[in-house]
Amino acid sequence: MKYIRATTFLGFEETALAVGLDPEALLRAAGLQPKDIRNEKNRISINAAAAIFHHAALASGCEDFALRVSRHRKLSVLGPLAMLTYVEPTVREAVAAVLRYQAMHTNAVHAHLVEQDGLAYLGCHVDLERNVPGRQAHELTIATINKILSVLLGPAWRPLQVCFRHGPPRVQTLHSAVFRTDVEFNSGADCVILRSSDLDREISTADPQLARNVRDYLSTLELPAQASLRFEVRQVVEILIVSGNCTAEAVAQRLGLPVRTFYLRLKQDDASFAAIVNDVRKEIAVRKLETADASMSEISGILGFSSLPAFSRWFRQHFGCTARDWVADQASVRNR
Repeated sequence: MKYIRATTFLGFEETALAVGLDPEALLRAAGLQPKDIRNEKNRISINAAAAIFHHAALASGCEDFALRVSRHRKLSVLGPLAMLTYVEPTVREAVAAVLRYQAMHTNAVHAHLVEQDGLAYLGCHVDLERNVPGRQAHELTIATINKILSVLLGPAWRPLQVCFRHGPPRVQTLHSAVFRTDVEFNSGADCVILRSSDLDREISTADPQLARNVRDYLSTLELPAQASLRFEVRQVVEILIVSGNCTAEAVAQRLGLPVRTFYLRLKQDDASFAAIVNDVRKEIAVRKLETADASMSEISGILGFSSLPAFSRWFRQHFGCTARDWVADQASVRNR
């Protein structure tokens, strides 16, 4: 089962009541009881959790429901891992600890860090079934990442930008209040963008000896198997396509692998770099064309093509028609 810890629901009951909902009814509809989410050690199906948040947003008319929940959160949402983030020497090492031990909290939410040209992209992927709406799950996860960074970097810090793959809500007031920066929707990835130099800032509560003790303790815990290389590569590709330097060499470097080893391990995983890049490009192209929030030239640039004709040839090769014809066909299907 793909799961998250019950700590994901911290603030859920208070938020549901505040917007006029019955939290117990929402939980029962998904086969859960209040006691299930009040024991932080319990594992909850990620699909059930995402569905509960989605139905709460629909029933309340609050598209920003997950962000409302996030405002109740503290670093304690990470459980035992929270202690380690406080005592690591720098923010970079604290973030590395979260990434290293995130499987303690969930095997369905995968965070990753990519750095490029002085910028750090801290992104995530939520592993949901196709029929489960993901807006609330992704916004809650990105808000949690932003909260962790805010706690470690101090109240004056704010990200350079926050990106979501889904479209914008009707009202963005709370997004502006929570993230205090520009929020881009229909992006290529779900991520928080900050300066790499922010990661090198020292943590005032650092305690090297205690950090070693906590790491020794965490290393004794049994963690779920790590994600496949194919999955890790896809996560990095999603970020690098947005940042404009998506090459095999760049991805291998971010994963700490020699290029030859990178290709060999992908082959062992029955995958290829070109196929992964194409899959990500197709997903972004479809999303951008469906939402009509960018011109063909802009989409071409976002996907890393050197020119619009190069994008047009690629699109026809993979979709069997031009991008404009594809948009027209989708519009005719919707209007039937």
